[in-house]
Amino acid sequence: MSAPTYSVIVPVLNEAKEMVPCLENIRNCLPESEIIVVDGGSADGTAELAREWGARVVTHASTRGGQCHAGAEVAQGEVFIFLHADCRLEPDASRILEAEFLRKRRVVAKFSAQFNSPALGYRLRSRLGRMESIFTSFGDQGIVVSAASYRAGNRIPDMRLFEDVEFFRRARKRGKVIVLNATINLSTRRFDLKGNFRCFVKDGLLIFYYLLGMSHEKLYSLYYRKPASISSKQ
Repeated sequence: MSAPTYSVIVPVLNEAKEMVPCLENIRNCLPESEIIVVDGGSADGTAELAREWGARVVTHASTRGGQCHAGAEVAQGEVFIFLHADCRLEPDASRILEAEFLRKRRVVAKFSAQFNSPALGYRLRSRLGRMESIFTSFGDQGIVVSAASYRAGNRIPDMRLFEDVEFFRRARKRGKVIVLNATINLSTRRFDLKGNFRCFVKDGLLIFYYLLGMSHEKLYSLYYRKPASISSKQ
């Protein structure tokens, strides 16, 4: 049996509500792909749902970066695609990946962001997400990396926060990160819950602190603290 072209790796924690729509979307857009769900210790039946839908389930109760790497360790595909459970690919994903990534022998790429809301703030986020920089490239936009490059050192680090930012940062030192013309639809659930503008400012500040060398543990504690607490401490 030949190896699949794509291994789609989905790190999850208590994502039962998103699991079936996520797997259906991957099957529809990348029908021949290998799907690996890496569960971080869910208590809501996420892993069981993933198995029922034919995904390979790996358990790795660690950071999201650690989960991604655990999935890559067992993946058999020529290209690894890391997706969040609440992101959705467009039907033309396979065609564009073939034309813009495989044929051109690209090494690292991300999808073009499209938030699932018509609100002005989200339209702005979508435009920014189609740029490539340390402030505009994140894991919810999907990470696409050739398996050979990943195994040669282009790996997602085992970090509690900003594993995606660090991955893209290291990848830029090795070459260009490509923004694919394939759209990925992003969920607004985190921003709706905490406030889009607050999240925008908070994320920017945390990346700035990260660039200044703040420890991962401190960044993690600030990220999961209420926005008002951050402003009161600075």
